[in-house]
Amino acid sequence: MILDIRQFPTGQHFDADLCIVGAGAAGISIARDMLGLPIKVLLLESGGFDFDAEVAALNEADNAADLKLDLESFRARLFGGTTSLWGGNCAPLDPIDFAPRPWVPFSGWPIKHEEMLPYWQRAQPLFELGDRGYDVDEWVLAEPDFEVVRLPLDTGLVREKVYQRSPRTQFGHRYGGELEPDSANVTVMLNGTAVGLRTDDSAGTVTGLEVRTLTGRSHTISARAVVLAAGIENARLLLLSNDREPAGLGNRHDAVGRYFMEHLNMVSGRAMIPGADDLYRFYDAEGWADRTSPTAVRMLVGLQPTPEMQEAAGIGNYVAFINRTFEGEQTAGYQALRHLLYRLRHAQLSDHLRNDLAALVGDFGSALKGSWNRVFAADTSIYEIQHFFEQVPNPDSRIRLGDRPDPLGMPRMVVDWRTTDQDKRTWAVGQDLVARAIGAGDGTGGTGRLQLEPAGPGLPWPDTIHQSSHYMGTTRISDDPRLGVVDHDCRVHGLSNLFVAGGSVLPTGGCAMVTINIVALALRLADHLKRLLA
Repeated sequence: MILDIRQFPTGQHFDADLCIVGAGAAGISIARDMLGLPIKVLLLESGGFDFDAEVAALNEADNAADLKLDLESFRARLFGGTTSLWGGNCAPLDPIDFAPRPWVPFSGWPIKHEEMLPYWQRAQPLFELGDRGYDVDEWVLAEPDFEVVRLPLDTGLVREKVYQRSPRTQFGHRYGGELEPDSANVTVMLNGTAVGLRTDDSAGTVTGLEVRTLTGRSHTISARAVVLAAGIENARLLLLSNDREPAGLGNRHDAVGRYFMEHLNMVSGRAMIPGADDLYRFYDAEGWADRTSPTAVRMLVGLQPTPEMQEAAGIGNYVAFINRTFEGEQTAGYQALRHLLYRLRHAQLSDHLRNDLAALVGDFGSALKGSWNRVFAADTSIYEIQHFFEQVPNPDSRIRLGDRPDPLGMPRMVVDWRTTDQDKRTWAVGQDLVARAIGAGDGTGGTGRLQLEPAGPGLPWPDTIHQSSHYMGTTRISDDPRLGVVDHDCRVHGLSNLFVAGGSVLPTGGCAMVTINIVALALRLADHLKRLLA
């Protein structure tokens, strides 16, 4: 059943076998997997069914580094979480992502790639994907148009990485009906925000969860097991839970909040490939959403340095896409206009909105040109390179608690997002390998050239660098409690019944979008919880 916790008088206590904090992709996936079992599940969501500006204000955070994240606009506190915002691209992590890589500090998972295979298969239908896998030759047969425009490459340098395109499945809309019947063993509680975990005297077992509402009411939840599935809020909640452990739960080795990572994402350089008019349908991460030429292609191809070249060059995992864009679209004015319209549509009146307005006024001509060309001048299209790659884990990149309170009176999050010279090397070497692979082709002389911008350690990031909103790390998985927050079962070190799901457990990010990987890990955790609670 689905209830609004604001309807209960303050001071209510709720009991469950399993309490899941956060009804996004991970939380809903675990709850669905428990349906029909003799396990009483309570799924707690901070928001309701729709966007609410007052609830969204709980997302506000401060930035402590030069690279700033907009954590207000690109998170969604509502039933379904950020599946209401995501782009729909899906791919499993690569085998190299799970392996210890001597050239990537703090790399290596306590889980094997092959162990995850059945969970990616179980996750795939949740995203309304077909039965096909991620082998590019399989897609050549399935998409004859792709074979016509497929780029010949030097496969000793670069390989093709396939992403499948979900119809942007919104988990709240798609699966809410399954959780609604009163007879189900799952109860969804909306509009209640977890503000702290309480433990026994030894701080070894979670005994309760404190919940507050924006209407001023407080409640408690007790459960045999608790799963934090609230994305970047997972680390914040552990840090807030400091009545028994002054540094926060799971933080005896100062690991909570550290190793924060994003997928670095930018447009830099141009592709000069004769006859490239249809390339974007398959090589552009946003090509399927192009308003001037809509397409139903269900796959996307990125150009990825081979594992052998990654090791030889000492770089992280990287992929390049070939984007179709229009003159003026990559300017500060046009991007500010896009962001401004988004924020106004969602009633987000923050400093980010004021900054966008100032950028639009300062570059209004470019904004007008980009808008005109996008709608009316398809013949002005150009092809640019979109770089998408992982950061190496860095313990100094972190989130912590700040001094400013949020609307519930709790300390806001402060994000200190840092990059390294090795990240810049990944970009520099990755784009060079892709350029060489396209230029050499498959031995026939190549099909085109890339015009690259200077990149590498010591050089600044381009102005087009932006967040992917793939927040990873901060409660990373490691069997060594000095290097991570959760063990191979996603259980918080030192606590018997507290678990974490979501992107915060990823110890490395690879170059796959996170959502399907988050769900696969959540389904793996669900299997463990079913055995534990049986």
